[in-house]
Amino acid sequence: MKNKNITTFAIIVAFTLLLAGCKDPTYSSQSSSPLPGRWQFDPVVVEKIHKNLARGEVAVGLSSLEQRMLEKYGIQIGKSFITPVYGELWSVTRTSTGLRFEESVGPLAPVNLQSFPMIQTHYRILPVSARGPERENWAPDLAWIFDKALQEKIQNRIYLKGVPSEIGLSRFQQKLLQRYGVQVGQSFRTTVAGRILTVKRVSLGLQIQSLAEDKTTTYFSS
Repeated sequence: MKNKNITTFAIIVAFTLLLAGCKDPTYSSQSSSPLPGRWQFDPVVVEKIHKNLARGEVAVGLSSLEQRMLEKYGIQIGKSFITPVYGELWSVTRTSTGLRFEESVGPLAPVNLQSFPMIQTHYRILPVSARGPERENWAPDLAWIFDKALQEKIQNRIYLKGVPSEIGLSRFQQKLLQRYGVQVGQSFRTTVAGRILTVKRVSLGLQIQSLAEDKTTTYFSS
């Protein structure tokens, strides 16, 4: 028990120093948008996009929930960004009612841009130790980047409670994970203050399971 307490204290101290000296490179005080690359829409929006473009329509309406998803990540009305469609990257602008597709900017494969908020990693994130039925509790190759406010909330929870610990999520945050296919009971990777965390979605929020010791210079680089 004593050794466990010492280990927990060491994690808290390390993370406290991290918070004092490390800023997440995704968010810049010079920009209202955190996006260094492309936006990956959830399957519901992707289907709407495909149907509209197939009919020759360049406008795609978004629900209030879908609009809020973009707002949370700094994509304001009038903001242009890129997103994958049919194996190509398209320039798209957020409008008051949804999206306006401008033009294709090139094939998807040769372009190495970070995808938000969900990342299909280039390596298996499943730990070697996971065997048998436990494998079903992992979202394969899935990593996630939370919005700035939630990253700060996770930082504060680790500072106060250490690792492991749990944190509640709002109904909106729960719906966001659900829309991208992250089910209750699944574990996945995320990043906070330059460190990779392993977290698990639980009924009321997240269970913070582990904190990587080493700082990563880029999100989920192999």
